Amino acid sequence: TTLFRSTLYIFGTGSSVSDGAQFLQALADSECTQPTSITIDRERKWFKDTSECMGPLLTFLAKQTGLQTLKMLFNELSDAQKDQIRQTVSDSAPNCEIERLD
Repeated sequence: TTLFRSTLYIFGTGSSVSDGAQFLQALADSECTQPTSITIDRERKWFKDTSECMGPLLTFLAKQTGLQTLKMLFNELSDAQKDQIRQTVSDSAPNCEIERLD
């Protein structure tokens, strides 16, 4: 048996919240449902004091039924955002390990 792992890694793009929302919406609208690991690192502009990126992110995460690990590092997520992400991932990929949400 061959294990196929694919990773989506988004790191410190420095892009605006509107660009982040457009990018996440493009992912949500795509057929990209294969990543087993997703890391979003240092995208504070997308999440701190705004919810604009949350809808597209949650839509994208809801499609990731094979997701095994999720890490969201240094994004300054609010407690409400963390709860939304945990709930979405537990519904769509119950075996996913959420390694970090911050």
